[in-house]
Amino acid sequence: ATLVTSLLKGLLVFNIAFLFNDSKNQAKWLVAFAFAYLVSQIAHFNHLILANIILLFCNYYQSKFKPYKFLALFIVAFAFFVKAYVAIVAGTLFFSFVAYLFVQQKNVKNALIDGLSLLGFILMFWLLMFGTLRGFLNFIWGMVHLAQDNSSAAAYYPQNNWFVLVLFFICIVALFMLNRSKKSSFYAILISLSLFASWKHGMAREDIYHTKGFLIYLLISSFIFVLFHRKKYVTNLILAVAALFLFTINQHNVANYFPYKHELFSVNNFVDFAINFKELKKKSLTDSDRNIAINHLPKSIREKIGDERVDIYPWDYSIAGANQLNWQPRVVIQSYAAYTSWLDKQNAKHFSSELAPDFLIWENKKTTTDVNSCDFNSLDNRYLLNDEPQTILQLISNYKHAYSKGKFRLFEHREKPLTFKTNSINTLETNWGEWIQCPGFKLELLRAKVSFSKNLPQRLKSFFYKDEQFWIYLKLKDGSTHKFRIVPKNAVDGLWINPYIFENKKVLEIQGIMFKASNQKMLSQKISIEWEELEFNESPHTIGNFFQLNRSASDSLLFLSTHNFEQPLVKHWSETNEKSISTNSFGGDKANTLSNTPYSSTFRFPLDSIPFGELRITADAWIKAPNYKQTKNISLVLTVEGEKGRILYKRITIDQQLIDRRQWNNVFKSVNFTHNTSNCELGIYVWSPEGEEVYIDDFSIRIYAKN
Repeated sequence: ATLVTSLLKGLLVFNIAFLFNDSKNQAKWLVAFAFAYLVSQIAHFNHLILANIILLFCNYYQSKFKPYKFLALFIVAFAFFVKAYVAIVAGTLFFSFVAYLFVQQKNVKNALIDGLSLLGFILMFWLLMFGTLRGFLNFIWGMVHLAQDNSSAAAYYPQNNWFVLVLFFICIVALFMLNRSKKSSFYAILISLSLFASWKHGMAREDIYHTKGFLIYLLISSFIFVLFHRKKYVTNLILAVAALFLFTINQHNVANYFPYKHELFSVNNFVDFAINFKELKKKSLTDSDRNIAINHLPKSIREKIGDERVDIYPWDYSIAGANQLNWQPRVVIQSYAAYTSWLDKQNAKHFSSELAPDFLIWENKKTTTDVNSCDFNSLDNRYLLNDEPQTILQLISNYKHAYSKGKFRLFEHREKPLTFKTNSINTLETNWGEWIQCPGFKLELLRAKVSFSKNLPQRLKSFFYKDEQFWIYLKLKDGSTHKFRIVPKNAVDGLWINPYIFENKKVLEIQGIMFKASNQKMLSQKISIEWEELEFNESPHTIGNFFQLNRSASDSLLFLSTHNFEQPLVKHWSETNEKSISTNSFGGDKANTLSNTPYSSTFRFPLDSIPFGELRITADAWIKAPNYKQTKNISLVLTVEGEKGRILYKRITIDQQLIDRRQWNNVFKSVNFTHNTSNCELGIYVWSPEGEEVYIDDFSIRIYAKN
């Protein structure tokens, strides 16, 4: 990797110098080294590839020297096997380049030669790696699907500064509009689609890492234009810097923001690689072994697997490395990345084929946390059993529970798969924010097949920016509300409803569901649901046996209190005065407002009134904050105070759970607490230190004895 990166950096220097071959600029090598050094400090492997592709196409445009073009096609083909993002951006550069030449030259033969040359290079890489063309079309089609529903599956939704972003767009457009020449037209056509693809990639996820990738690509492409066009240097440089500056301002709003730094002089890294390679390799292997040591399997599991083929679920493949396993990967190697029904189907087919592994290791309690404190959580607040609806059924059908210890479960491939049948109960239509009663079912599994139709505004927003986020709310038997984010293209295959597996071996019952989305007014209002029950023919307890469920292991509800703010005084709650009451309510006529105070009505409860033991404490409320800017200022806070001070303090910001600020949203927090000290008091409240406009209703507290 270091050697190839060094080659790309060297090629970058020559590419920039060759841009000046048509001029008498004596400082071209100085400019080339300076620009290459700047790019090398901020760009990594992916963007070095893209920078060289842009420069090679520009050099071919200037000189018509064919080796430039074919070297560019060679690197585009290489990009196809690096990462989907690099493949798509490189592919759009190639398409734009060929389209421009075809419009200018009207030469079908040359366009075909370019297309076939790229295909030839791609197939060459494929054959070098695999020795057969088998699987190639699936690879290409799979990349298309990975890009399709990424935004609705994995996006963050921070509050952008759209005034700044509009100015950013104006600067980008002005950069090309003020330079009306053949060169600028060529470059605008070459770069526009790739900039849009990079924008989509960065703003779909919209965390600091992805937006930084777009910013780096923007910097590279805009500064190459300044060097390539070589007219109006000052104006173009000002516009490019202004665009970068404006986008950087908005980056303070993106998810997981932190100010990033670049080393100006990092030559020591290469020196270590070149001179101290053995020591560097030894240290890297030691560091890797230490980092994955937590994933060493219990001896009993490792011995049972032996040298048989094994796969890991849901996604931590360091388990294979830590235990020297004979890893048999599936098609989409991480469960959360099966964004579409087609991707899910590839994994489902794999687990029912001859390529299925002999054993499956399932890791419990991943380090990611969801808003419900559920053990069966996936990334981005999704429910693990909804990531791959088709694959999950094939896993249950083809594998049986073999062993559990610690955080690992081991499943063994069945000699003969279990068959299952599905029965459609009924089909109905519902609206956003409308509770639907779950139907009774007699078989093993109740699922909801949900389809969301897209209207034109949603399609346009999804194309130019990103889709909305979609959630399912679950009303439990005890009245509390859980929620999970869902992926629309997978929801049509069936959302797992009952039995709701909440913790290891524990099951909760769902009585109703509701669907929420960001910006609901923009969406088509009708949602179609088909209720479906499923039964495995050979055994009436297949799901229970697979997950080792214990239906008698439910936690016991010890205490429940709900404040709906219809009365100013409720036992265990602080009094709400008239200034803290609003008629903007979720249920009933009144709600608690924080417009004039930073604290909601506070719940206080002496824990001495319940027995010592392991407790699960939950708090949920319906909250509306129409003008909130998602600055992590508003929090749901849970504390336990003892005689010697604070014993517990848990705070969760409402940002991720405030799905649509203009609608009422449920906010939930669950905490496990060991109650073993006398004279302790539980306190729960909503805190808005900035005094923002917040409305709270139906504030419920539940205390369970953990079983």
